[in-house]
Amino acid sequence: MVLTFHNITLKLILLSFFDYITYNIPEKDSILQVDAYSSILIVVDGSIYSEPESALLRKILHSVKQDLDSAQVIEVSEQDYLNFKSLDKSPTLVLVFGIDSSHCCLQVEKTPYKLITVNSTTYIFSHPLNELPDQPANRRALWEALKEYYKIT
Repeated sequence: MVLTFHNITLKLILLSFFDYITYNIPEKDSILQVDAYSSILIVVDGSIYSEPESALLRKILHSVKQDLDSAQVIEVSEQDYLNFKSLDKSPTLVLVFGIDSSHCCLQVEKTPYKLITVNSTTYIFSHPLNELPDQPANRRALWEALKEYYKIT
């Protein structure tokens, strides 16, 4: 990232004492204002979202008695950042597939398949949809997280 102060350009280097970046400052033109119209918001990597991933997403939602038609799917690129802070109506659940938590403008550590609640919205981060068919352990972890959220026994 490049910051300019009084015609002096400084390169900002984010140092981390952890094995992950604690916060990433996005460029202004890469922030997408999210306008949620559904209680379920699904964020996917647009470069790999196609019919097989859509079919898998339908199965995932059907397993918890939800429907893809009643959810909102947002396809993003790796350069996009999502701003949820300006929402009038916040979604109650955000499923994030293959996108880092910093791209959701959240200052939380991305812990896959754990419920992360910020204000009144719960986030579940998952591996990309196209990887889940080959990863039964991750599919199981996603199912467990959804069961916990929907209180399914």
